[in-house]
Amino acid sequence: MRRILLNPPGWTKILLKKTLARMGYQLVPCEDPAPIDVRSLGNHPALLLYHSTPKPVLVDVPVSRGRGPQSMPLSAPAKHPFVLAARAGAQDNGGVDEVYNILKRYYAMVQPTTAAEWIGLSKDLVTVLHHESPLATSMPWATRTPDECRRARESWAKEESKNVGLDLSIEHGWHFWGPVDNKKLEIEAHRIYRLIRSIKTHGYRRHDGRDGDILGIMLRTENNQWCWRVSGGIHRAAVLSALGSDTIPVRIVQVINREDVDHWPGVISGIFSRQAALAVFDAVLEGSVPQIVRHWSNENYSRSVYQYPTRNNAGHASP
Repeated sequence: MRRILLNPPGWTKILLKKTLARMGYQLVPCEDPAPIDVRSLGNHPALLLYHSTPKPVLVDVPVSRGRGPQSMPLSAPAKHPFVLAARAGAQDNGGVDEVYNILKRYYAMVQPTTAAEWIGLSKDLVTVLHHESPLATSMPWATRTPDECRRARESWAKEESKNVGLDLSIEHGWHFWGPVDNKKLEIEAHRIYRLIRSIKTHGYRRHDGRDGDILGIMLRTENNQWCWRVSGGIHRAAVLSALGSDTIPVRIVQVINREDVDHWPGVISGIFSRQAALAVFDAVLEGSVPQIVRHWSNENYSRSVYQYPTRNNAGHASP
């Protein structure tokens, strides 16, 4: 007999038990979940913030305090590649060509060689990320190790390509940095342009289901300085910023306190030194653009710069 873990209140238990028995199921009580044992990790209640997964909170947050990928601000006058691409594609005479060309320029210019370079950590700050590829980038407050981050991105790359009917892998590129091949570039350009058209036509539609919202992590200090960093839905966040939204609904899935640095998993494990972990936090809070992105960021992308040489082919192969 198949079993369902359920704990219904009151009289409904009897009705459910009889109904499910006729269908071949057995009603059994749920067991209380085991506690998360953090005694060997520092034995402090603050570890609850970094090792548990509480229910997220939906809030309208200002775009001006948004960051992502990494520490790049989402709002003007910052030169966020996805925001710039979406602004170009959203113009009256804009289209997928404009999105494609800006992303192509970005991926050609921004090609980090290590995870530390991608998050803007200088060589004098101690972290194992100086010896890891950008795909292994982890954050000091996250529980994932660099190797787990790399494997997760490899898996996500395959899943994303399947969603658009292609069979690509991480070897074709990752959407936050270059190099990427033309198929991956096409996917990113069309993805942003479809979002532009959808939001312009129907407005931004969120829902309570899985992937129904942009996900964010809130970073805050003791003196109430704070920002939020995109942890899922960066394309949606960038397009909403490009279309002029001042605030957007975001599910805050975690709150990171600067004062808890000694309890962050990446510091406890030795992936980051305390100084390196605080440098990452402060860069995100300040919206500091990593050096590897700075040349791109400092270029004056006026309307005329959007007119990069277009591709020779007359049309686009839809991803």
